[in-house]
Amino acid sequence: LLWLKHVCNVTPRPQQLMYMAQMDEHPFISIVAVPRSGKSKAIQFKNLKWCATIPREDLRYFAPAVYQARKNLKETIDHILESSILSQFIESRLGRKQISSTHFAFMNRSNGEAFGQDSQLESVNATIEHIDEFDDMNLETVKTRIFGRAAGKNENGMPTRIILTGWIQEERGNLYSISQDPMFFKPPMFNAHHALAAGIYDADFFNLLREQLTPDEW
Repeated sequence: LLWLKHVCNVTPRPQQLMYMAQMDEHPFISIVAVPRSGKSKAIQFKNLKWCATIPREDLRYFAPAVYQARKNLKETIDHILESSILSQFIESRLGRKQISSTHFAFMNRSNGEAFGQDSQLESVNATIEHIDEFDDMNLETVKTRIFGRAAGKNENGMPTRIILTGWIQEERGNLYSISQDPMFFKPPMFNAHHALAAGIYDADFFNLLREQLTPDEW
């Protein structure tokens, strides 16, 4: 909490702190929460702390399309640029700061990039994989092309970390399938009612949406 407040100038919500603590305890984790509830921010901040404090982290964001993965990377880079401490920790090569819309690198040789499921992944290494919109990914592609990017023993001695995120569909989809795998830790699901109670969702819009949808859709 203090690192986030003093380095990133943010105060996380309780459920975001829970996610970050669980990411420390469980290298393989599947986080399921409704959209706009703050799960992606929590993961970005945790990834950023790992990269800033541990040498040779290879952070890789994945999503069905490259632009989706780069959204998470862009927001991570925004957090770096908004921090007076982290912005001074960016690596320089031949007089150029190693930060752009497609990657960043710190002085401790930790770095981050983003890829779609059909991207060229030859020579791509990962110590941390965040796979977003997991239900929209091709599961065979994830297993054969993406998980394999993190198969090597990490030079920094850290375990490989895989974070899956999305919104689960009732008894179907990739997230539901992975929820049956004991290798992946599953935090409590954060649904719309939780978001409303926490003050994250607007109550008037919540009620309007409930009135517009059929009971099955709701």
